[in-house]
Amino acid sequence: MEFPVAAWQDYARLKWSQLSTHEKAKFSPGSDLKDSFSTCWSHLQQEEEEVLERLCSDLSVGKEPRAVLFYKEEGNKRFGRKQYTAAAVLYSKGISHGIPGTEELALCFANRSAVLFHLGHYSACLEDIDRAQENGYPQRLLSKILQRQESCLQKLKQCDTSNTKSHKTERNQEKVTENPLLPNASRSLKLKFSTSKGRHLVASEDIAQGELLICEEAYVTVIIPDRETFTKKSTWDLSVSLCDLYCHHCLQRAAAPIPCPHCSIAKYCTSQCMDQAWSYYHCIECSLGGLLLNFGVFCHTALRTILLTGFRQVSEVLSHETSDPVQAPIHPYPGDYRSIFSLLSHSGHHKGEHLFLCALTSAALCKKLDIGRLSSMGTAPPTDESMSLQDNVQILGSAVLLHLLQLHCNAQAVTVLHDEKYEGKYY
Repeated sequence: MEFPVAAWQDYARLKWSQLSTHEKAKFSPGSDLKDSFSTCWSHLQQEEEEVLERLCSDLSVGKEPRAVLFYKEEGNKRFGRKQYTAAAVLYSKGISHGIPGTEELALCFANRSAVLFHLGHYSACLEDIDRAQENGYPQRLLSKILQRQESCLQKLKQCDTSNTKSHKTERNQEKVTENPLLPNASRSLKLKFSTSKGRHLVASEDIAQGELLICEEAYVTVIIPDRETFTKKSTWDLSVSLCDLYCHHCLQRAAAPIPCPHCSIAKYCTSQCMDQAWSYYHCIECSLGGLLLNFGVFCHTALRTILLTGFRQVSEVLSHETSDPVQAPIHPYPGDYRSIFSLLSHSGHHKGEHLFLCALTSAALCKKLDIGRLSSMGTAPPTDESMSLQDNVQILGSAVLLHLLQLHCNAQAVTVLHDEKYEGKYY
């Protein structure tokens, strides 16, 4: 999942074999990443457009209205067997395919509210009842959800707030011993630098067993999707993935996820998370869903890093740095984009063919991106008459390529162990 699909890798391998010796030299150890990107950008033709269109047609993140009825009926079966957790997940999968303002979506929200009531998620149940009405819940059935709404309110009154089950848990706010030079890190750690390792941590004193060393938010996060669940053959797949269970913005477990109104992949635990995600990055990523699935999670993370940072800041940093930035750590450690940018990419250790794959992927992504659209996020390139569209593409593509290579040796995958009892193959 980190890398592009096999078909794109095969295509890149074919293109690599067709390069001249002079062109391949642009991808040799120590080569400038800007030159590597420019070479691939200049080679993009209609052929690549057709290949990408074919690949994206195989991985669909669009909404499929017929799937709503399918998942609703499957959810009804689990509900009838009192497999409430499984039913909730299946109703949520149906909701993710629903078109806003349709009766089918309203019915799915209403059915999920019934499951949430049985699971004791009363606040989430009330929210789903509201969403059912907002999406045109039929008048002939209105008495059912109004009665459930009244029962929910009574349950909430009976329960002490501290004991009421919530669909969003609090983060574990453990503390680390204060380190004046490394915020969010233990004083047992020291930041070091070397040309071979780049920036790294070493122990400055004995570390006790179980001692918390670092506690901080990640600069950027992306849920690793299961490509198989988005293939056309699996549009109505019954399996459950992390994409179905966790908020795509804050990564909290979501008992009643709210889907993006435009695609079927992005889901959120609250409307606040959905609005923030749309404002920060999803307004750009949403239309690229199939492409990002094909290009892999490293490419997705590289793009999101730039969108979260803002193109203005990225262009300012990139224009003042080398293609493979190396610098000693700043004290105290700032933890900003420059800290991300200065991570080693180890481009000199990548084979030319692999560097070409990454550069071609970056170029193809930039081809699909509407750079002018970034202005809607306040992340457009700085207004500078001396900078052409080609200059901005060069900056964006070089940054994506740099982060792609950095992620090979700096990304951290988090594995979730589930304690929940399975109901068949469902949660």
